[in-house]
Amino acid sequence: KIGEGSDGAIEKFKHRRIKGKFIVVKMPVEGKDSYRKAIQDEIRVMKNLQHPNIVHLLGYDEHWIPYGPALFYEFCQYGDIFTYHTRLVETYGSVPEETLWKFFADVSKALNYLHNELNIALIHGDMKPENVLIVKSSDCFEVLPRTPLFKIADLARAVPYSPEYRQWTKFNGTPEYAPPPAERRLGVTPAFDTWGLGATLQQLALGVMPILRWETFVKHCPELQRMEPAKLAEQDPQQQHWRDIIPCVYRPLNVTTEQLKQNWDWSPRRKATQYSNALNRWYSMCMEADPDQRITAAELVKRLVPVAERQISVLVAKRKRE
Repeated sequence: KIGEGSDGAIEKFKHRRIKGKFIVVKMPVEGKDSYRKAIQDEIRVMKNLQHPNIVHLLGYDEHWIPYGPALFYEFCQYGDIFTYHTRLVETYGSVPEETLWKFFADVSKALNYLHNELNIALIHGDMKPENVLIVKSSDCFEVLPRTPLFKIADLARAVPYSPEYRQWTKFNGTPEYAPPPAERRLGVTPAFDTWGLGATLQQLALGVMPILRWETFVKHCPELQRMEPAKLAEQDPQQQHWRDIIPCVYRPLNVTTEQLKQNWDWSPRRKATQYSNALNRWYSMCMEADPDQRITAAELVKRLVPVAERQISVLVAKRKRE
């Protein structure tokens, strides 16, 4: 068993006919009807999608034993962003900049496909580190690839989008990677996904959740400031009420560790890597506070992807020379 999420249990199985190949099965947990509904929704969405940067659905079974329905996915050997980040730091000491450019380009292409290349636009609605999986690209020969293939996953909460029906499309994602609460109350749009892309990039680069730290939030929250010390001490930042209002925040990637500590509410577990101004400029466009000014997936594919490909080539060539 690999894990259990909010939409079902995930298990890895050996392929019967192909030696060394694995597949992943996502299924409901016994007795949880909400999981069945979520997986049925995911089948409805995934069976119509085909893109190299979206995890590949091999098939599905409405009557899977012991608990159906079930989805059969390709196995992504490097796990999600959290697992991959840990291995990168252990192997290379930090997250290489070419990795961030590759992540940025791959996920931008997947989001553009959902937003602009289908008959009915889809919003992923829950972009976060757990929903980006990593596999080795065909042209990579490193044991732990710096430029793998990134694929978005878990489209159980994906919703069709039309501007005139925005108010009926309620936010149902993860607040730690979502736009500000005021924007969430208006209903989801494609701009939610580009914000989530930026927030997930921040997590991959800095290794910390992209939200205001609890200690800082307490100092600025009137509701908490009015509490007696004993009651304040009982508060848990993981309570849904607080999760919904602790903001996801922008932190620059092109500054020093000391600057992050002093100006950007960052409590480091390790020294931060100072990335290029170019990378930070594109990343900041994803976390623009005004959703009408936030960069779109279409603009990212048109403008960012060619830049990312050039930057990756330069960085890889430089590393080989060194």
